[in-house]
Amino acid sequence: MRDEMKGSAVPTYRDKLYPLCERLGQTALQIASQCDITITERGFAEPKILALTLLCRTLSNFKGTVSLIESNLVVEARVLARCCFENLFIVGGLYENGLAFTERMKADDRAGKTGRIKFAFETGEISERLAEETKDEMKSALEHMKRLPKGTLLRPKEVSGEGMFKEMYLVYSQFSGDAAHPTLMALSRHWTIGDDGSHFDVVPTPTEQQLDETLHLACVAFLSLMVAVNEMLGCTDAGKMLPQLNSELHKLQAERWGEQDIGQGV
Repeated sequence: MRDEMKGSAVPTYRDKLYPLCERLGQTALQIASQCDITITERGFAEPKILALTLLCRTLSNFKGTVSLIESNLVVEARVLARCCFENLFIVGGLYENGLAFTERMKADDRAGKTGRIKFAFETGEISERLAEETKDEMKSALEHMKRLPKGTLLRPKEVSGEGMFKEMYLVYSQFSGDAAHPTLMALSRHWTIGDDGSHFDVVPTPTEQQLDETLHLACVAFLSLMVAVNEMLGCTDAGKMLPQLNSELHKLQAERWGEQDIGQGV
């Protein structure tokens, strides 16, 4: 539940952003419902369908980010916001390179599946617990993938550099280092140094800056993705709201941080 503003309390930046977050979510739903998708012989591998699924996935990630920010769980919120940026990079690849990028997504899928199957066979503790029928199915799948072009994993840094969202990789990298992975940077949240010495916090309290920044950047990623997907899907009526939403986000950003860049809008 959101903290309700009481009396004459000054609303936080997040209080001002929450209504915009609601409208972003509603706009994404409307874009998804209004798009005109034609099923082709490529089926699920059609770039427009993949873009639509990425819009839906990002809507879920974004809603999760908002809920976690409302609960003051900034680390967990940054992990989901990071997902929004990763989705954005994939959309950028599809937007710029279409079917060629779809083929790379297929290669990434093959590489991931091949690696998991090989790991299962090479790890005795796992292999010994597998039923013979399961092993046969896995061997058959592995043989099939060997007949296909070799798979290669898509890496976020590489993908971000191919589309229009290259500069946003810095935010993704920051969220990876201070939230998604157990790095020294992430773990240092539990260790603070004050005037009276060092302290260990089991449940560290996030700062207003961290909460505001995380929610703002999640909005940047979600809105940027919606702009690209809306264009790929034929520019829906709902998409006409995106410039206004973007303008409102920039206005709020200027009120909170001035004209400095906090992420990069659309």
